[in-house]
Amino acid sequence: MKIHGNAEREIDPVFILNQIGKYAFDKINKRQKGEELEIITALLMCGLTLEALLNKIGFLLFIEKSNEPVLWGEIERFNPRKKLDTIIERLDLKVNFGELPFQDFDIIIKYRNRIVHGKYEKIEKHGIEIEPNINMSLYDNCNFQSDWEKQSTVANVKRWRNSVSAIANVLCDKVDILNPLEIANWESWGTS
Repeated sequence: MKIHGNAEREIDPVFILNQIGKYAFDKINKRQKGEELEIITALLMCGLTLEALLNKIGFLLFIEKSNEPVLWGEIERFNPRKKLDTIIERLDLKVNFGELPFQDFDIIIKYRNRIVHGKYEKIEKHGIEIEPNINMSLYDNCNFQSDWEKQSTVANVKRWRNSVSAIANVLCDKVDILNPLEIANWESWGTS
């Protein structure tokens, strides 16, 4: 006999995106093969995690707490900085973008955008000295790296992950919710 009723499941990517970044960071720290690529993964996950966090908090503020689905539908299409500004205003929160952790917000989002919307670049240098018989990749020379390549460092992974966590703590405290970066249902992913 089947019983008919209602069911519900919440999909919250904040935790998972953060965990993907944490997994990449762990591989970097263990010096595993491909660590250079994991740096990019870890940094990209910082931006994706921030945007998922803003979407979660925005949903709570504009849908669940104030029943403004049309307004949230408009805000949800904003770029991450404008979305954050709108959320901060709704929360009546004072934020200093000149200090950590919010100082890193725009940098993280710009990096994310450069990777997600990957655009072809050509870097040309004229009048440089090149020593013959030296086997140096132009990639190894920071003068031939794009801005996002220069930012792809272990130091930035540490800093940005800390900033994402701190931003989440500030916003979640103000909304009075548990920080979704730290809680989730791992059973749905077959892990413990």
